Amino acid sequence: MGTAPAWAGEAGAFLKLGPGARAAGMGGAFSAVADDYTGVAFNPAGLGRLWRSEAGLAQASLLAGAKLSYAGFAVPVRAGAWGAGVASLAQPRLEGRDGSGGAAGSFTASDMSASIGFGARLSGRVRAGAALKGLRSELAGAEATGAALDLGLQAAAWRGATLGLAARNIGPDLSYGAGRYPLPLTLSAAGAFQLPPGLTVSAEAAYRPRAKRADFNLGAELSLLPAVTVRGGYAHARRVAGGADSAGLLAAPGAAAGLGLHFGRLRLDYAFSPFGELGSAQRLGVRVVF
Repeated sequence: MGTAPAWAGEAGAFLKLGPGARAAGMGGAFSAVADDYTGVAFNPAGLGRLWRSEAGLAQASLLAGAKLSYAGFAVPVRAGAWGAGVASLAQPRLEGRDGSGGAAGSFTASDMSASIGFGARLSGRVRAGAALKGLRSELAGAEATGAALDLGLQAAAWRGATLGLAARNIGPDLSYGAGRYPLPLTLSAAGAFQLPPGLTVSAEAAYRPRAKRADFNLGAELSLLPAVTVRGGYAHARRVAGGADSAGLLAAPGAAAGLGLHFGRLRLDYAFSPFGELGSAQRLGVRVVF
């Protein structure tokens, strides 16, 4: 392949973008929560917290005209819960760069993943999970397929507090013709705290060793009424030791806000992230609990 995209340090850019409007409204600080159908994508251990089945759809309009779609479900069983999801990222034509950083024409890119995972209740306090996902990526006419593994752990540390650990996108490089690019391996440590009345506060630190980038996320979720939930969060990114930011075309750090509405078994979620002159990212999700 003669050119490489701006984020060529890592493949599978969409794997860095968690699905769902609920998590986005909390600034992405979700690995210690992950208690809905999107848990398979954030921390599969969180599936073990589900006691009712869920199914949902989510659509995100991101920066630079990119759109992320997600569909998934989760089904509890005696020892935990199964979860599965399909994600796809569609982008407009992008500008390529040659080895010296000069313009080298435009190209198209798209990505898709399908995952299945299980979160097990090891005890009343500890849950562990794993998810396997298949990947397909198209970049400048070249296709790549692969697989990755996600691992997670959650533990009730003390009353009202949950700690979470997750390792996402463990797998071999993707090959696009003559080019090989690593998956965005992400290591996360998080905590969530239940504070009355109906308030959850979460914090998460994530490190991508292959891009040498650290992310710090804060989030909160408050149930104002039985049918209304408001959310807020903030994401901060920092390059470490000269690492490159390989997600800039799709998202940017900053503030986020969200709203959740409950109508019986139906849940509607919305999230908004303003990025000044870059525009804004908006997400809309619907899920059914049954």
